[in-house]
Amino acid sequence: MADAPFVMPTRLVRIRWEDACSYSEGEWITWDRVQEAELAFIQSTGFVAKETDKYIVLVGSICEEDGTAGSDICIPKANIVELTELTP
Repeated sequence: MADAPFVMPTRLVRIRWEDACSYSEGEWITWDRVQEAELAFIQSTGFVAKETDKYIVLVGSICEEDGTAGSDICIPKANIVELTELTP
């Protein structure tokens, strides 16, 4: 049985979301510096590859011929602050 031809996704979105962050780069840092920690706000844009009740998967690049994808990210829906639908 042959594989079905790849169909390009048509849903393009921009997501603003909260992410964890760290101020250290593997070294020890002062307690005062630790107290400055905050969440990082990230913006990601891409085609929706998969969506469930818990997360959304975006890809930034897709090969039209075979559906191979690059720049994928899985974002927990609990972290999403804003989701904007874009026109592909």
